[in-house]
Parts: sequence; C-alpha cells; structure tokens
Amino acid sequence: MAIRHFTASPERGLRNATASDLPNLVVVAGPNGAGKSTLLHQLWRRRGEVSEPGTNVTYVGPHRPWRKVQLESMALYELSDSYREMSGMDTLPGWRRFQPPGLENIQRPRLHESSDETWSLIKLSLAKKELRRTALIEREYRRHGDSLPKGALPDPYLPLKRALEHLLPHLQFSHLDMEPTNIRALFARQHGTGHELVDLDDLSSGEKAIIALLFPFLEGEIDRVLRGDQTQASSGVVPTAIIDEPDLHLHPTLQVSLLQFFRGLADASEAQFIMATHSPTILDALRNDELFLLAPTTLVGDGNQFVQVTRSGERLEAIRSVTGGTHVLTRCRPIVYVEGEPPAGRAVSDQRLVELLVPEASSWALISAGGRSEAVKSATVLRDAATENLPGFSIFALVDADQRLSEDPDWVVSWPVAMIENLLLDPKAIWSLLEPYREKVRLTSADDVSKALHDIARALAPDEVRIRIAETVRPMTVRPRVEEGKTPEETVEEMHSDLDAEFSARGGIQRLAEATAIAGAQVKRILDEGRELEGFRGKEILAQFFDRYAKPAGFARNAFTYEIARMVKNTDRVADLTRLAVRRITFYIPAILVSALDACVNAFADGPARVDATAALELAQSARRAWEQDQGDTNPKEVREAALRVAHAARDQGLPELHGAVLTAVAQMPG
Repeated sequence: MAIRHFTASPERGLRNATASDLPNLVVVAGPNGAGKSTLLHQLWRRRGEVSEPGTNVTYVGPHRPWRKVQLESMALYELSDSYREMSGMDTLPGWRRFQPPGLENIQRPRLHESSDETWSLIKLSLAKKELRRTALIEREYRRHGDSLPKGALPDPYLPLKRALEHLLPHLQFSHLDMEPTNIRALFARQHGTGHELVDLDDLSSGEKAIIALLFPFLEGEIDRVLRGDQTQASSGVVPTAIIDEPDLHLHPTLQVSLLQFFRGLADASEAQFIMATHSPTILDALRNDELFLLAPTTLVGDGNQFVQVTRSGERLEAIRSVTGGTHVLTRCRPIVYVEGEPPAGRAVSDQRLVELLVPEASSWALISAGGRSEAVKSATVLRDAATENLPGFSIFALVDADQRLSEDPDWVVSWPVAMIENLLLDPKAIWSLLEPYREKVRLTSADDVSKALHDIARALAPDEVRIRIAETVRPMTVRPRVEEGKTPEETVEEMHSDLDAEFSARGGIQRLAEATAIAGAQVKRILDEGRELEGFRGKEILAQFFDRYAKPAGFARNAFTYEIARMVKNTDRVADLTRLAVRRITFYIPAILVSALDACVNAFADGPARVDATAALELAQSARRAWEQDQGDTNPKEVREAALRVAHAARDQGLPELHGAVLTAVAQMPG
C-alpha cells in the first residue's frame, strides 16, 4: 500500500501537480518557491484521500529542532503513542499531568512552515521500549523457573545496531540508563584511543538525524521482537514516509548511504518514500525512475508542474555525462555551455569571466566544456537526450565570435567580440590596476595603456588574416592507403594526388585567393575603423600585454585577469558588447514553436480555440522575427502563456501529437 496517484489542490506556489503510478522511491527537486514543501505537506494532510487503503503515512517536516530533555520515569506514562504513530499525526498529543523539563511549550501542530517537534520525542519512545523489554525479561525469567537461558530473548535493539553499523560505523547503541530522574539513551562513540558513552541528546546533528530518519522503520522491528513474533512476514501494508529535505546535517557520503538504505526498503516493497531535496549528491545518485521535477507555474501556466525527468536510464546517463550532474536539470534555468576550463582549473576560466561580467548569467546554469567544438557537441547531446516536456530546459552553446560557423544552429550564440577577453581590454580599468606600480610597468597613463594595447593588436594583423582564411578553407585530411606490393613512395604520391583532388573539389587556387582577399579586407576594415581591440583575438592581446607590463610588477596572470573583470563589469562598454549575446539567450524563441502553432491553426476547427491559436502564432512569429533580427522588445512570458493555452486546447481536442509538439517547443524557451 502506498501513494500512487494524486492531484494537488491550489495552495501557495502550487497550482496544478498531478501524478500517477508513483514508484516506491520518489525524489522531488526544483527551484525554491516552486511548491515542494507545500506539496509534501499537502500529501500528508490528505493522506486518507490520496493513499491506498490501509497505508500508514508518516511525515518529517523541513524545520525539525531537537530539544535536549531531562526525561524522568513518570513521564513515560504520559504518552501512550509510539514515535511512529506520532510521526503520522497532524498534532502531537499533549501532556496530561507531567511535562518533562526541556519539552515545555512544545510545538504541537505539525506544519511545514514552523518547527516539527516530533524528533524530540524519540528518547521517550526508546525508554518505553526498554520498559517493555524489562517486563519481558522478568516474564521469561519466571517462565523458565527463575533462570534465563542464553538466547531465550532476542535482542530487540538489533535492528538499530545493524543500521548504525551500516550508516554510522563509528557509533554503536549501548543501552538505556533508566535512572528515574534522568533517563539516558547511551551510544558508544569510537575515537582514536577507545570509546565514550554519549547520550542521544548529545550526539551530533547528523548522527541524530540518521537515527530519527530510520527510527520509524526500526521501531516496527523492535516492536515485533518485543511481541515475541519470530517471523519476518510482512503485514502487507507498505508504510509511506514523506520526508522534506532528508539531507539536512548529513555529509554527502552519508546522504548516499541513507538513500541506499531507503532504496533497499523500496525495492523490497517494504516502504515507500516521497522526498524533496536540493542536494546535488542525492540527485546525482538517483536512478532514472526516481527523479521528479516540480516546476514553477511561470513555466507551465495551468499545466502540470509535476514531471518525471526521464524514464530512460540511457538518457539520464547521457545527460549526466554532458552536464556533470543531474542537479543541473532541476534548476529550471537555461543551461549554457561556455568554452574553457572550469573555475577550479589553473587557466583563466571563461565561465568565471562570464559570471563576473554578465549579471544575467546569475540566472543561467553555466557549464565549462573545453573547446568550441566540445561546447557545441555537449549542447547537442543534451538537447537530444533531454526529456521533451521538461519545463524551462533551454540549452545553448556560448562561443567566441571567431569560433562561430555559418552552419551552426541558432542556439549556438557568439559574443559580438572575437573572444570574451576582448571585454577586458579597457585602458582606464587596466591603468587603475597598474597605476600604483607605474615605476615597474613603464606606463604613465591610461593613454599609454591604450597605445600599448593597440600596438600589440595591430602586430597581430597577419595572424588574424591567416585565422580568417582557415575559417573559410577548412583543413583537409588524406589517409595513406597501404597495399601489398605498393612502395612507400607510391603511397605518398597517391596521397598527394588525393590532396590535389580534394583541393580542386573545394575550389582550388581560385577559392583560396578569394578567401585570402576576403580575410585581408576584413582585417583591413577592422584596422581602419580602429576596432582591433574588439575584432582581434583578445586572449592573445591580453597575454602579450600581461607579459610585457603586468608581470614585471609581480601580478599573477589569473589574478590580473579576474581583477580587471571585476573592475569593468559595470561599465557601459561591457554592457553594450554583451547585450546582444545576452538577448539571444534571454529572448530565445525556437523555430519549432512557430511550426507547431501553425500546425495547430491548420488542425483546429473554426471556433475560439482556432482564434486563440492564430493569435498565439502571430505573437510567436513576431517574437521570432525580432529575435532573428536582434531588434525590438519581446515578451517571452506572453508567448509562453499563449502557446501553453494552445497546447491544452490541442489536448482537449484529442490531438496528442500537437499537444506534445507545442510543449516540447515551449520547454526550450528560457524560464
């Protein structure tokens, strides 16, 4: 028994979340404010409505303090409920006569907006088990004639001990010290020279969290032993545990171990877990059927916010291979591949420069991909592997202008400058950084810096011509065809012949002459217009300037580069030079959206739905033209909402292919 289906009620950020055929392990991720905590708390409040008959549903809220309590023996008779039963209550039971010191004014209603005090009652539950164990020992002692044979009474705490051995091997459950005025649950914590006994209340936050998360399941095993039930047979009732942020206070390794423990119970159909998390560690350890996304309503309109990321393990692994982690999928942000190494590398990172220079990048998920071809390839693989209806899952490759090819798809975006380093070639900013070292750098003003930069750039003109020729006349490769009886000289001659044939097929000398003339004219125009600091390779210009002037002053290359980036990030020059690339990502309207809406217009019968589809098509066409021409303001939110209305109309009219086509296109729009 479990929760297999639900339709959430509108509440806070939650508008429409519907699920069916939920597995025994469900992990919900998504950006802050999407409604994850609201959804989990609502499932618990409505457990009698959404769960299968007989399901025992427990709940762990996101705010869970642990009070240190002085537990006296007379308090054990105040509450008759087990910890597991209390974990399934909307309101914790009150004290009748005696309230233990430390548990005064305990928060009784269990709301996800406030503290969930249930964890503070675990020691009380353990102490009550100990009373039952003591009574059982006395009964068995009398039954065996005032003796207790070895093995007559199984250890009821064995499930707890085994779980700790697996998850917290340094910690062992010792015993309950039933001192009437201060009951303690003692654990032996191992250290370098031996061990120390620590009360449950004095364990670390992570240690207590593990015990509390496991206890509802271990308690059932403890009770089975205390009842004298020697069988392992299940009652047929699968308990469902709803846990908000199980990773709190846990080391990443322990998060994975806990997930594996839960998965073992889920795979054996001994429990169902519905959890929400932001932990990259947990998300990256999930199998494909376990990961679900709760998307913000801004991305789905009145559509379903609750989406299974993918049912294909192959797709999930492909996604992980080109993103570095599953958690990237759950951000509902544009994923932008950039060239260069990750920020932790030894070289200057394009990703770090983008983060410093482009304020809008704070709403992107940036991934360093190496070279230009790797960035485009990774984006291509991810677009092919991505779930079709994953909201806000737009993917781009952001490359240097000198690396963009005419045949690139429209989601390959380039800077309006040769390289991102060109944005740093600001003489005033560089001089502000170098002025305190003027004696060492042999420069006296920003004008000197400007002249030095321009001199370096102009000297690169011949190389710039060669680079542009190479972009037009692509490299040619011939392979030796080694055959028996053929001499090496004959093989080389054959290769020369193949190369001549390939060269001729590509236009020969005439094509090379044309490419040379065009490249020369391009470089000359850049020089004539004085745009060499934007149009020539900024990485090389900055490197030569650093070697000549900044290095003698004692600067390290990376520190020098990043410091300039910090100084120029809010300048008009950088804003003007980055505006176009940012716009092409922020306001992206996929061409397939226009095609899908056009198909809906043609398929719909005359009526309000066709009128809405026509209006949505015109809106998308106008936005796409503005995007292609890099002019005019568009409202992607308006386009998305109109398109989603058309998608829902297609669904209502029994046109699932058109419904899916529009949703697939909308999913590619940035959130």
